[in-house]
Amino acid sequence: MSKGWISVACLTFIIAAAGEARVRTKPEPVADQYIVVLKDDAIPRSAVAATAMAMALRHRGRLLGSFSNGVRGFGIEMPSAEAEALSNDPQVAWVEQNAVGHLSYQVDYYSDDTFWHLDRIDQRTTINPFMTKAYAWTSTGAGVAVYVVDGGVQASHSEFNGNVVRGGNFALTDGYPPENPCGGFVNAFNPGHGTAVASMIAGQHVGVARDATIIAVKVSECHPDQPPFYGFELLELSIVQSLDWVLGDIQANPSRRAVVSMSVFTVAGQPCNGYDCASSLDNNVRNVINAGAVVVASANNQYSDQCTNQSPARLGYGGMYDPGNQPTWPYVITVGGTDISDNRYFCGSCSLQDRGSNVGACVDIYAPAKNIHAAHIAAANAYRDDPLWVSNWNQQLHDYYGDDNHAVTVEAVASGTSFSAPIVAGIAARLLQTFPSMSVRDVWNYIHDSATALPANFDGDGKADNDRLAYISPYN
Repeated sequence: MSKGWISVACLTFIIAAAGEARVRTKPEPVADQYIVVLKDDAIPRSAVAATAMAMALRHRGRLLGSFSNGVRGFGIEMPSAEAEALSNDPQVAWVEQNAVGHLSYQVDYYSDDTFWHLDRIDQRTTINPFMTKAYAWTSTGAGVAVYVVDGGVQASHSEFNGNVVRGGNFALTDGYPPENPCGGFVNAFNPGHGTAVASMIAGQHVGVARDATIIAVKVSECHPDQPPFYGFELLELSIVQSLDWVLGDIQANPSRRAVVSMSVFTVAGQPCNGYDCASSLDNNVRNVINAGAVVVASANNQYSDQCTNQSPARLGYGGMYDPGNQPTWPYVITVGGTDISDNRYFCGSCSLQDRGSNVGACVDIYAPAKNIHAAHIAAANAYRDDPLWVSNWNQQLHDYYGDDNHAVTVEAVASGTSFSAPIVAGIAARLLQTFPSMSVRDVWNYIHDSATALPANFDGDGKADNDRLAYISPYN
């Protein structure tokens, strides 16, 4: 699974003293797979790939890929005893277990035949049961790149207007050809979850910033025998590698403003405070932010306070990194979810582990997450939009807009913070178009300070600072 990598100089912030190296454990480890982080002052970026190969040979491992734009390191499959031995190499900062990754969706299908998420974010008052049926694309995100780190995006879907381009592919493909039944690699860069997420950002009818450029960064594959949203293979190493690629692409385009949308997460292990105990994933998220990109992450759907053990959600303000210790650091914008009545998103029909929006100190803001209309592929073996879905979707568009000029093909109605996060990513894209000189912290402050106030402690977490609903002014 080794791949070629771009090597671009940048600053990173990984410092490890001699003797600190050890194998860090994860709650959901992948057997005999590890992420090895090298010391910045020991290995130049140009030598990372060769060093990784040499270490893999020396420790009887199978190299899974290297990365060097941000965190310097590599993935490797090897016996646990060899991992322990490798962790003591003087060139190694630490070794951590590779872990299972997750998409932040819920399958909670039922329709109210409205596009309420757009209605809600550009007005101050609760809209249920009344709809204004209006959303002002005063700005559209034009000129802003939004990296969608997900399952890939079907660029040919009619919700997109030539504004989806292919980024890096870091999905597991063992046993499945690129043109697998989940969508062709070339013109359907994998449908399903990633397509739905991308449409929230830059869909022509359902997107917050419909002229933003979507860069599809593929981190998950899906099995051909599973329906949409199920059977995805996603590992932490793929997310780490994808962010390394994103960082290189950002550095190669320094004049372009960028947003990174991450409706993915891993269970991150021990709570900690600071870079000294952060994972390679945490640190590469930070490197992307320090390169000037706004990172927006889903709060995820366990309906509890999960701030300290899910990455990248825990990098939200007040989460893993205490703002009292590092007040100048920019932060991930971690987004929780609401329903049409401004309640915290809840899924009564879902499993106990997937009941609705998480809460806690790392949640920065809330946005619509329940009964969200999004672009989708109707079946796992569909290479194109399913014509059986056309009439229902177009009738809803006709009812919403009052004309037949907005015909598209496939839609799905689903729920989860997977969709609230890209809504805020779209808001960030609009802001960066209107105010291109905004810093990452400026965007965080603007989204936080301009948000609509929700009832005190509406989410039950006792944190007053995040009782806010994302808002974009019709005049921005």
